[in-house]
Amino acid sequence: MHVLRQLLRQRWRLANWVVLVYLAAVVITCVWITIVDGFIKEAVLGVTMGYGFFAGCALFILLAIDQEHVWVGSRYRLAPVADTKLYILNVLTSFLGFLYGAIIGTAVMGISAIPYLNRVFSLPHTVMFVVSGGFLLMSVCLYSWIFISMVHLVGATISAFLPPMRQKIVTFVFYVLVIILVIVVLNGFENGIEEILPNYTLSFSHVNAIKDAVPAFFAGGAILLLQASLYSVVNVLMLHNWVETKQA
Repeated sequence: MHVLRQLLRQRWRLANWVVLVYLAAVVITCVWITIVDGFIKEAVLGVTMGYGFFAGCALFILLAIDQEHVWVGSRYRLAPVADTKLYILNVLTSFLGFLYGAIIGTAVMGISAIPYLNRVFSLPHTVMFVVSGGFLLMSVCLYSWIFISMVHLVGATISAFLPPMRQKIVTFVFYVLVIILVIVVLNGFENGIEEILPNYTLSFSHVNAIKDAVPAFFAGGAILLLQASLYSVVNVLMLHNWVETKQA
């Protein structure tokens, strides 16, 4: 429980900083626009969504960095907690930290979108779209954090079996290969989407488009979670057998 409290406190602090910066940026920008050009509801929605995207990316990166420090830091690795439990707690608290930030951001964007509610063709289908989209987003985040951890732990494992002079060279080559692989996979994923849905456009006034997206989002999220579970098994094995701690 001590480890869980410490990790939650760290992730809570990170999320709060990002949320505060996001809210301050939204308020200052909207006030400035109102003073200069008068109140423009389209501008408010654009500001909340634009800043929300960058805030989400910043929070994701900060949580990923904090998560990776746990794997090699002696503060948690030397604590009286099993590696499997530490792994679950570390990933879980990252998820909760991002979920907290996502809820705040979604609430702010939802408030700014109130003037557009009368344009929504079917509110129930729109709600399902938001829920399924949120599920896909959180699945992507979990998958990405776990994949990043796997790359990091593989690099640490390689280093454990090499002399100091060769560690940097081999690790550098490994990371370059991973980057190339990620680019190839992302390019293939994009091409696959374009091939499957060449004329797909999402419109909140077109209920069929929303209904078609919902099962695709749920299915995509489920596949990512399944893959992330398999990666996690490999990560725990590496964490338990080969990854050494460093002084934190």
